[in-house]
Amino acid sequence: MRNFYKHQDVATARSNRHLFWLTFAVMGTTIVTSIVIVYLALLACSGIKTELPDGQIVDLSEHLRSWPLAVEIMTGVSIFLVATCIAVKSYLKVRQLGSGGGAIIAQDLGATEIVEGDQLDANSRRLLNVVQEIAIAASIPPPPVYCMQNELSINAFAAGYTPRDAIICVTRGCLQSLNREQLQGVVAHEFSHILNGDMRQNIRTIGVLHGILFIIETAEICWQTATELWESQDMSGASVQLSIASFVAAVFLWPVGVVGLFFATIAKAGISQQREYLADATAVELTRNPHGVANALKRIAGFDKGTRVRSPMAIEASHLFFARGVGFNRLLSTHPPITDRIRRLDPLWDGVPEFEDDYTAEYTGTFEGTMNFATNGASGKNSNTTPTIGEEDSEDGERSLFAKPNDKERAYRSAVASTIPIDLLELLHEPLAAGATLLALRSSTKPIDCHEQFRQVADDLRAVIEALSVEQRLLLFDETLRAVAKQPLDSALIAELKRTVSRDPEDLFEFAWNNMVESWLKDLLREERPKPKFAKLEQAEAACSIAVSSLVHAGGNLGPAGEYAFRRGAAHMDLPSAQYRMPEECSIADLQAAADTLSLAAPGAKRLIGKTISACITADTEISANEALVVRGLVSKLGYPIPELLPGHPVTPGA
Repeated sequence: MRNFYKHQDVATARSNRHLFWLTFAVMGTTIVTSIVIVYLALLACSGIKTELPDGQIVDLSEHLRSWPLAVEIMTGVSIFLVATCIAVKSYLKVRQLGSGGGAIIAQDLGATEIVEGDQLDANSRRLLNVVQEIAIAASIPPPPVYCMQNELSINAFAAGYTPRDAIICVTRGCLQSLNREQLQGVVAHEFSHILNGDMRQNIRTIGVLHGILFIIETAEICWQTATELWESQDMSGASVQLSIASFVAAVFLWPVGVVGLFFATIAKAGISQQREYLADATAVELTRNPHGVANALKRIAGFDKGTRVRSPMAIEASHLFFARGVGFNRLLSTHPPITDRIRRLDPLWDGVPEFEDDYTAEYTGTFEGTMNFATNGASGKNSNTTPTIGEEDSEDGERSLFAKPNDKERAYRSAVASTIPIDLLELLHEPLAAGATLLALRSSTKPIDCHEQFRQVADDLRAVIEALSVEQRLLLFDETLRAVAKQPLDSALIAELKRTVSRDPEDLFEFAWNNMVESWLKDLLREERPKPKFAKLEQAEAACSIAVSSLVHAGGNLGPAGEYAFRRGAAHMDLPSAQYRMPEECSIADLQAAADTLSLAAPGAKRLIGKTISACITADTEISANEALVVRGLVSKLGYPIPELLPGHPVTPGA
């Protein structure tokens, strides 16, 4: 698979086609159910006599049919009521599935988190390294990693309603039975689901199917009611009529619901299968190596334990897995056949799976494109050695914004920390002092406007904080957030922080502080971020121009040098028509407005913005004070974890 973009477009188009059929199935089921309800209502009215104003006695059913548009109005009201019930049931199910995040699903499947530490075995450390590499290639923060230790089959999944609560989970068989190249392909495939928003779509699709179940559940209630009435000892005429009506309703509604659910399930399976093809193609884009995913699938095809996940929760999570986790026929399967996936990735495949006898424990070659991390210093030459966490560069040879700090960067951070008064750091252990420090950091150069509870302490700290350099203040900010997060939630502090964030920033430090605190508060309070409004950066070209121009100016580049740096950064966003803005066109208000706009971008567009920021800050060998502030503010607004960048921070310059 060389033309992976074409495969992505084809898979997306087919997925949208299946989504149309799913919508059609739901609408068809709603309309047919409504017609059945109206028919049953008219049938129930048959034989019931009613007296008209002129004294004439007529059949109620015939009387209703004689009214102009009566049946049409009844049908419209019925459609509205049925659609409302389905929508409510779907919404409640989506809310239930999306409330816990991916970690809840992983834990329900018996998985445990892999946390970096000295006690990790070689396979777990290799997995963390691979996840870090793909995160850099995707320009998103690495998600938490889990492993199902009791599952010896080869499988994996990504779960979570949004990229912020997403996790990557693999089986123990995946760790033990795949070499590094194959594991990289599997992890890239799961990252693709995160980037393409498949997790949210899957949860919404499940919610729709759950809504259709309302019709079947109603039929079952009607059947139960009819049965109980027939078995009761006291059968009056009204009871007989009600039991017959309930029986007829069950007989009509149950097949309608089952048929609607069947076709909706087929459409859901079609959507899931196309999203798997899309994830395979996106994984090739991330790794520039089609053999990673293809060879993993070949290994699965020849693996004696297969892909079956034995956890009781596997059926509910079947749509999430890398390969089929439970047994379904092809029509209803959420995954396409493994052989079809392999042939799309490797058209020259001879059809022979990779058996255990063919398995090589480790891949020692180099990967093409994105995965060719520069590990030989500034030479830029590729090495056959496996890159370790913290040493990775992006595909353009640039230091990633989200790469884990290396030894040089950690040493610089420790050196800055040693210059901060120890008494100031010790104050952070007191909840009131930590909150006051956080507020004082924003207003260190002017009177502090905050609640009386914090004002006195903040005023006392203001002179000390004002004497700190920008890098010291930023490091103190990081330590203060950590301290506040470890302490009991203070509602007064939260209210004060929200009020402070709502004030417009007047300088770059306030711009960074506002967006970092706002992002931190959303995470702390589990508030949902705004839904994406656009997928292409062309739709926010002005905001992109202002953001990149501001970052260029922050680096001290003006005039022709500034325009060159702008073009270098904008090239990562594929916006040739973007216009370089002069400093007077990039006020703090303009920058904040641009950040607000870019926060509404889809994950794929945000990934391009992240690459652009990384390219801009690696244009030279260190980060200026203004660069650190602009980067922190922008990245926080995009919804990514705050990068711990400090002014003077050493970076590897771009190639």
